[in-house]
Amino acid sequence: MMKITNINRRGGLGFYAFILLLLGLGLAIFVFLPDYKEVQDGIYKVSCNDITTKINSAVDDYNTTNSKTYSKPGNIVDLDTLKEKGYLDEIKYCPQKGTFMFNEKGKVICTIHAKGEKNDKK
Repeated sequence: MMKITNINRRGGLGFYAFILLLLGLGLAIFVFLPDYKEVQDGIYKVSCNDITTKINSAVDDYNTTNSKTYSKPGNIVDLDTLKEKGYLDEIKYCPQKGTFMFNEKGKVICTIHAKGEKNDKK
């Protein structure tokens, strides 16, 4: 009598290792992604505040050398004009696509990063 065996049968260890790997990656993403987003938002905020400080300095320089005041509350800052006139070395934008505007005190703020905080320390 001849014994029939299934020669094509393979162990399922690779499949289980793959599933375990996916579960591990899913858990890591679930645990670390919120912290990553918070750190990233903090870095973007610091970068935007640095850009805002440079633009405020350029606007102050413009206002002191020209008789016409450049900062009007509620208006968007025209970065192209500041660069063309030599008050900015390069144009930089908010990393999270915020818009630079003048607040009621004439200081430059970002529409995204100025919410809930005071940017006019002067």
